[in-house]
Amino acid sequence: MIAKLPIHSSLFSKHLPLIGRMATVALCLSLSTLHSLSANTITIQSPSGGTTVTATNDNLVVNVVYASGGGGYQTPKWSYRIGTHFPGYGSAPGGTQIIGNTVVNDFLNGESFGMRMVSVALLDQNGNLHNPPATATIHVNYQSSGGGHQSGGGDSIVITSPGNGSNADQNTDLTVTVNYSSGGGGYQTPNWAYLIDSGFPGYGSPHGGTQITGNLVVNDFLSGQANGMRQINVALLDHNGNLHNPPIVRTVSVNYQSGGGNYQSGGGNYQSGGGGFAYTGPYQGMTGNFKIDTRNALFDDFIE
Repeated sequence: MIAKLPIHSSLFSKHLPLIGRMATVALCLSLSTLHSLSANTITIQSPSGGTTVTATNDNLVVNVVYASGGGGYQTPKWSYRIGTHFPGYGSAPGGTQIIGNTVVNDFLNGESFGMRMVSVALLDQNGNLHNPPATATIHVNYQSSGGGHQSGGGDSIVITSPGNGSNADQNTDLTVTVNYSSGGGGYQTPNWAYLIDSGFPGYGSPHGGTQITGNLVVNDFLSGQANGMRQINVALLDHNGNLHNPPIVRTVSVNYQSGGGNYQSGGGNYQSGGGGFAYTGPYQGMTGNFKIDTRNALFDDFIE
């Protein structure tokens, strides 16, 4: 058996360049597929999250981008919901379906006053939820045109940083502002929770997030998350640690990139050579050729 080992090693070394090329091609195809999928987006242009909306300005405006399917113009097809999230792919989207338009006038007509969650989802050309789902969510304070009504007695939570749509890394801190105006006035210990990439349930259910008591800042809160677009949800809690009644939540989305890496999801762009990887093998420095540099990075340590 020992005498045969050099033969097997020689055969493996002989075919190693072919294995490297195959792996490089597979990696390129995977990145190409990811680019195609991630570039299909829907964003809420108006109203802005956390703003007050009345019957005179409750118009929902979205921006829809289909990057797959051969390019060119495609009829926008999407759906919106008030107060609930969309289900996972494969389920009926529900909500109000909109075809060929990106504006819905008076979309909150008939809703009760107070904090309202607005969710939108991109649909494919068959009217099904996009695969993978492309959604966006905001919360607005819906009030009568004459003002005066406020839900929750003026209690509030606001995400101070990071900003919606901003870039974040493993050192980014989550900062909120909390206000309790009920309960006799005076200072009250802030009590809130946050979730990443999932929404809070309705009142009466456990909040399920990371609970923060007596502090308004969470350091390095995205450390360990996967790179790409991350949705951050915060919710105000009462002093028993339960979701506020009615729920008071805020949501922002950030582009998380750890440690200076080059991959950016959500925009569909892959950037190489921008820092975060340096080739240190015995063959050559970074060539600027994606295939060559990727092959070297994957197989150099094994060859050595």
